[in-house]
Amino acid sequence: MKTTIESLLLKKTEGKRSRILYNQWQIDKEYVPQVLGVISQVFPHYSLHDSTHSDTIINNIGRIVGIETFEKMTAIDLWLILSAAYYHD
Repeated sequence: MKTTIESLLLKKTEGKRSRILYNQWQIDKEYVPQVLGVISQVFPHYSLHDSTHSDTIINNIGRIVGIETFEKMTAIDLWLILSAAYYHD
C-alpha cells in the first residue's frame, strides 16, 4: 500500500532526474524489512520491528506534519522522511 508521502514522491519525481529517489525508495522498502526481521532475533525483548512498525512511523509523521506541508516539500525531503522511518532502527 502506498502512503501519501510515497505518492507525492512519485508525483514530484515523474519524468525527472530525481526519479532515482523514488526508485531507491522502492528498493529500500523491499530490502530493509528483511534486515529488520533480524532485530527480533538479536534483541528478543524489543517490540516488533518490521515494516508495520516503520509504516506506523510514516503514518504518525503524516498526522503531525499534514498533507499541506508535505506538498511544499521537495522530493529529497520526502525521500529522507521515508528512509528515516525505515532505517532508524
